[in-house]
Amino acid sequence: MEELIGEQTLKKVAAILPAFDSTIDIDSIYSKNNLVKVIYSFFDSDNFASNELRKEFLSFQSEAKLNEFCEHIKVSKNLSFDEKISRIVSMGWSKPDFCKAFCDYLELPEKFIPQEKIEYPNFELLPNCESPYKVLKEYQAPICYQAIRNLEYRNKRFILQMPTGSGKTRTAMEIIADSFNRNKEGCLIFWLVYSEELCEQAVECFLDIWKHVGNKNVKLIRAWGRNNLSLLDEDKFAFVVGGFQKLFLQLQKKPELFENLKDKTFLIVVDEAHRVLAPTYKAVTDSLFGKNCRLIGLTATPGRAINNDVENKRFSKYFNDKKLEIDTPNGKTVFSYLKSIGVMAYANYQPLVTSPTYSLSSRDIRYLEENYDFPPAFVKKIGEDETRNFEIINELIVKLKTHRKALFFGCSVEHSKFICSMLYYLGINAAHVDGTTSRGSRQSILNEFKKGELQIICNFGILSTGFDAPKTDLVFIARPTHSIVLYSQMIGRGLRGKEVGGTENCTIVTVKDNIVGLPNESNIFTYFDEYFEN
Repeated sequence: MEELIGEQTLKKVAAILPAFDSTIDIDSIYSKNNLVKVIYSFFDSDNFASNELRKEFLSFQSEAKLNEFCEHIKVSKNLSFDEKISRIVSMGWSKPDFCKAFCDYLELPEKFIPQEKIEYPNFELLPNCESPYKVLKEYQAPICYQAIRNLEYRNKRFILQMPTGSGKTRTAMEIIADSFNRNKEGCLIFWLVYSEELCEQAVECFLDIWKHVGNKNVKLIRAWGRNNLSLLDEDKFAFVVGGFQKLFLQLQKKPELFENLKDKTFLIVVDEAHRVLAPTYKAVTDSLFGKNCRLIGLTATPGRAINNDVENKRFSKYFNDKKLEIDTPNGKTVFSYLKSIGVMAYANYQPLVTSPTYSLSSRDIRYLEENYDFPPAFVKKIGEDETRNFEIINELIVKLKTHRKALFFGCSVEHSKFICSMLYYLGINAAHVDGTTSRGSRQSILNEFKKGELQIICNFGILSTGFDAPKTDLVFIARPTHSIVLYSQMIGRGLRGKEVGGTENCTIVTVKDNIVGLPNESNIFTYFDEYFEN
């Protein structure tokens, strides 16, 4: 068990856990019962996908226990002990029924059972609407109609800026639906985004709107994951939701496909538009933008970095320096207005100032100035600091006593897993997700969180955009960042207000580290003062 957990992880657990659990000391961490508890805390279904791990686990079972399981799954008890193990391992770790039996018979927690992966069709034909019209909110309608008027002109480019939680996607889908309804001869529209989760969320939003407003049949095409971009000449009205990575790979292999679609494309919508200047993203967008096309960029933060006029001007110029915003009454700011009508939650900013001091090297500073954020290695190093982690866990335990649903943003995959496992060990319903978590496991975790079965999700690099959990009332940011875009996305997970299924108030805990050598730039936290004003 010590080998399975790993020496470094055990050292970190032994250094921190006794401070939170008076029943154990450093030596007792290595007892059998505590090692089992650590494994249950740190492992999940993805770990058990390893054939070697299952084989090793089975080899420690008694023959009677193994025979009992073999009888249930119809494996002959007449085989040798090793042959029975090989036969069981060969059954894989993907079928939930088999995995549930495995966990039941061998007394493993249900968290090890994998979820079935959801497979989405490459395309489907959407009929015209059968349901009553679903109206926009009062503040969404003017910006929607303004955007529609702008789309009357070819080659029009503009930014649609709306704060996180105010319905950017909903408003944009209304614009797209109107474009389909107005066009008589044919209309091809692309929705471009960088993650699979955001792709399917876009599809769901469009489906929800089209059933209320659509006046014709439209072909919906999914172009991400295993699904390729595939259009037929007879597909006159088509909505393509595409992942940038998938489309870039296809662009490299079949540039003629994009050249053929270029002049047929009426509109391109780029979600999280600040990413569009990345070389691969820009290549895909430019390859689809023809003489009859229009371009809309969606964002909550229309910029690339604090005090980087060159990049911000380049971003603005790409959208012809045109930006549409929510019009507010009586001179109110967008944030104060949306809070006053219950669309945005009142955010309570509570910094956690940690004890350790960190120094930026000249190389780190150069990276920060060129990339507008801290080097990944520097961030990861901060996440390994035992004193800092002790203070984070202590603050989380306090906050989770009074908050129902929380999101934790870690410094690295390892850091997120470690904090999650410590919380789980201490009896808090916690789970971890990152880019390597299987889609089935991730979806299961998100569903449990939405239903209230999980109190906190710890993550790295996965829940900063597009994750819809309206009842989140605590966002805990342990990842140091100098990126206005990333910070905005992280705090935005808790800003959905009561009128749109969220909360009236949300606590934003941001770990503020003492970092020596930080360039003299505007403080990222003061940039977001209006998010936090009450």
